Amino acid sequence: RIFSLDTMQQARREDEVLADILAVWNRYDPERCGFLVKRGYKLAFMSLFGMRPTKTELLELFGQNGDGRIAKTDFVAAMKQKAVLWDRVNNTRDIFNTMDQGHKGFITLEDLSCAVKTVAPHMSEHTIKDAFLEFDTWGDGKIRQNQFDQIMHHRVD
Repeated sequence: RIFSLDTMQQARREDEVLADILAVWNRYDPERCGFLVKRGYKLAFMSLFGMRPTKTELLELFGQNGDGRIAKTDFVAAMKQKAVLWDRVNNTRDIFNTMDQGHKGFITLEDLSCAVKTVAPHMSEHTIKDAFLEFDTWGDGKIRQNQFDQIMHHRVD
């Protein structure tokens, strides 16, 4: 097998994201100029993500002394990159909320143990407890959303 189901689903997701980005581009570049001005970019961004771009994002794309326009290729690349990050953040939030039994705003050792036993029943309580203690960076018996995000997005190089 060359492609796994996950690979095919990921490719389909990327195609859907690209189609959404291009549809939004066409909506905000109706004259087909090949570029968006800052206001058009902001509206397009809000259409895709439901929020305004940050000042930092605007500076990165338009620069301090730029001509105030963004080309289609630059727009598509920036939106694809943002969509990947957006998906990862939302996925992490969903996992956290699933593990946070009772929606307390944090995960306890009991919550983690229950979740791990569901997906890896062979894992020992000792291993789960060791992992929890490592993740509980404040040492208060709770893993909060921001701690969980750091764990999930940590890369081993």
